[in-house]
Amino acid sequence: MTLIFLCLGWLSGVYLGQVAAAGADRNPLLQQTQPYFAVLIALAVLAAFLGRDDRRLRTTALVVAFGLLGAWRAFASLPDAEVMAVEPGVTAVRGAVASRPEPQDANLQLVLEVSQLRRDGNWEPAQTRVLVRTPRYEEWAYGDRVVAYGELKAVERGSGYWGGYLARQGIYSTMEYAQLRLEERPQGPDFFRAVDAVRDRLQGLCETLLPEPQASLLAGILVGGRAGMPRDFRDALNATSTSHLIAVSGYNVTVVAGVALLLALRFLARKKATMLAIAVVWGYSLLTGLPPSALRAALMATMALASVLAGRDSDALPFLSFSGAVMVGLDPQVLYDLGFQLSFLATAGLVLLEPILRSGLGRLRAPGWLASSLSVTLAAQLAVLPILAASFHKWSLLVYYVRHDAIPQLP
Repeated sequence: MTLIFLCLGWLSGVYLGQVAAAGADRNPLLQQTQPYFAVLIALAVLAAFLGRDDRRLRTTALVVAFGLLGAWRAFASLPDAEVMAVEPGVTAVRGAVASRPEPQDANLQLVLEVSQLRRDGNWEPAQTRVLVRTPRYEEWAYGDRVVAYGELKAVERGSGYWGGYLARQGIYSTMEYAQLRLEERPQGPDFFRAVDAVRDRLQGLCETLLPEPQASLLAGILVGGRAGMPRDFRDALNATSTSHLIAVSGYNVTVVAGVALLLALRFLARKKATMLAIAVVWGYSLLTGLPPSALRAALMATMALASVLAGRDSDALPFLSFSGAVMVGLDPQVLYDLGFQLSFLATAGLVLLEPILRSGLGRLRAPGWLASSLSVTLAAQLAVLPILAASFHKWSLLVYYVRHDAIPQLP
């Protein structure tokens, strides 16, 4: 339980730090508060040391220390004012494609890591990220160095979920209807380009084997691919609240981890088989693009497999708490990511609510198969219902969650 409390203290500190620092610039805020944080954290650690014989006092002091560390991490993650600013009169930017291009209905969406911008006919150094939309008639790939011509516009603060989504990626400006000119394609081997190539081949195989929308459904379940998905199929998934079927999450990673371990155990000793299964889990997660739900599941699967290796029982709640703390430590802004929230809460519902609901249905003498399936569905839905209602202002009665999403059930 101590690990759970420490993780909750860290998460609470990050959240409260972000709330307190909303709208502040990073550098001045850090300079003003860093000495105070250092003193308070030192006092909390000293209290934990002096009260080491009192378990409650020690745990409380450590939770306070982790909360203060979380708040400091939140302050440190705030963007610089110059990164957020968008200079007027910019007509072109030069940079590299920083992520996998995403096909939309009528255009292609790219994130550029900008190194230069042109204003009044002169190129100036810059360091920022820009979301660029361009026609789909040309192919672009991760790592391409390009020049984008168009009008740079600032993302309006308070522009709802979309503005927050962009801000979490460090994007504070966009360029619509941009014209792109290729300057250089990356040469030599590149790990991320190789991963993208494998993913493209898998999606192409799905399209070859099946017609639409079955091909898009299979590609979504397999690697979370949504490129080329028919609009009516995507709208149907949204209307029925079944979009999670094509989102890589705990179930996908559980299947991969279980199959990899069972196959490896046929040819390798248990230790080597478990390590190979962990490597397969992370390879698969990278193949899906490592969205927050997949990262959370990969972290939990890694801890579950490690516990198997150590001969200890798996405990889902500490695994969930620790995975959330790690993700927020890597990127404090992920707290506001909808995928992270839904994945985290759905898993928490399966861990905390499902046993209670299954027991209640058992007392009502429901058949075992019905109690098991219904308790899983209700637990996950009850946990994510507030987020779904607040984000989408609707909730479909047609829901589907696969059992054992929370943690791999490994031999």
